[in-house]
Amino acid sequence: DLFINIMALGLIAGIDIGGTNTDCVLMRGSNVIGCSKTLTTSDVVHGAKKALQLAAKHAIENNEHGKIVQVNVGTTHFVNAVIERKHLVRVAIIRLCGNASTALPPFSDIPDDLASHINGGSYMLSGGCEFDGNAISEVQLKQIEKTIGEMRVNGINNCVISGIFSSVNNSQEMEVQKYIHELDSSISVTLSHRVSGLGLLERENAAVLNEALKPLSSTMLTRFDEAIHELGFSCEVYFTQNDGTLLNREDAIQFPVRTVACGPT
Repeated sequence: DLFINIMALGLIAGIDIGGTNTDCVLMRGSNVIGCSKTLTTSDVVHGAKKALQLAAKHAIENNEHGKIVQVNVGTTHFVNAVIERKHLVRVAIIRLCGNASTALPPFSDIPDDLASHINGGSYMLSGGCEFDGNAISEVQLKQIEKTIGEMRVNGINNCVISGIFSSVNNSQEMEVQKYIHELDSSISVTLSHRVSGLGLLERENAAVLNEALKPLSSTMLTRFDEAIHELGFSCEVYFTQNDGTLLNREDAIQFPVRTVACGPT
């Protein structure tokens, strides 16, 4: 078992970044060998780095030594960004729906003040599926090309592809993502079927929040990598997600919305 092997080889650090305090523990197996509590800083990574330093110092004072092989981070940073309407980017929604769902346009279930920070335009295009996975209509690539052109004019570089019943049949979302990256590989895309389940608006809105948080997530992960390197450690950084399990670096960058409930819960 990989997790058991990691625990046997070295120390695991757990860091909880709250709104007021940042706590850190160092563990060897199931034993806590060092801990610390510091005030959370505006640059949350700086506070986490300090907490890790103090926990390591505490372990040494307890005559405990070892190599840190893994750092697990739980943070309210992403949910706070949504609540405070900060560090978010505008996102365009490409809904594959044909003539369906026009009574519930994109962003219709997002609070107006939040939408004012993340609404990068919405496009209701050909495509989408019935509940059994059969196509409502086929994707029209010329519509996608026109949409990407409008996004470029508006300075939008992040988008969500949301197809009706894409959780049953995701082929159209995958097709559109592939074509978008052929047109412009710099555009960041979240596919709604990779974020949530059947409900169209719920899935679409979760995907929008995810995409709006991606740049913040990438910046934060890069800063964590730098902080770990500055401390002289060589280890993986993981983030706790909504169900209490861990996200690796790549998934944390691609799916930051999966962490928004890890602090409150």
